[in-house]
Amino acid sequence: MAFESLLRKVYTPPLFAIDPPGPLRVLDPGLWTDPDGKVWLFYAQLYGMWDGRAGVWAMQPVDPEDANTAWTPARRLCHGYMKNKPIVTHDGTWRSSRTTTARRGSAALCW
Repeated sequence: MAFESLLRKVYTPPLFAIDPPGPLRVLDPGLWTDPDGKVWLFYAQLYGMWDGRAGVWAMQPVDPEDANTAWTPARRLCHGYMKNKPIVTHDGTWRSSRTTTARRGSAALCW
């Protein structure tokens, strides 16, 4: 992860990278700020090119105001890829769609 200064058109050196061991791949990262102001980093992780299920993972910065913050341990939320950032329903419930393949009928809720 790196940040860009829009005023100076420069990038910071990388701050951290998610680099799992072995043939695991990480893709489709996305940042989201929840209704309480907490920042989340969601991403997909899978074994090789396709392991038949993949996984949606999430982690949070310990101090989002500090560019050099530590991050919480990543945790697996569900199988698949996250299709979009979560939405919050009228009653405050979080919902996120996910898919396990491009086949028809593979979309579902992650939570």
